[in-house]
Amino acid sequence: GDVVVLYTDGIIDARNSKSEMFSFERLLSAVERYAALGESEKIQKSIINDVKSFMGDAEQYDDMTLVVLTVS
Repeated sequence: GDVVVLYTDGIIDARNSKSEMFSFERLLSAVERYAALGESEKIQKSIINDVKSFMGDAEQYDDMTLVVLTVS
């Protein structure tokens, strides 16, 4: 039931229109929230949706890479 998440700084440094960063804390919260989904792809898509939702209309200025592995 373990979940391993690998990410680039483009995930936690993603900014919204107020220049607020998504942050490690938000990423950790999302991982904890979605871990119960159980499937790597579902967890990854949910986290990416959270990041994009947080960004809103703000322009993406860095690449975003997110790899999720689940261990059963």
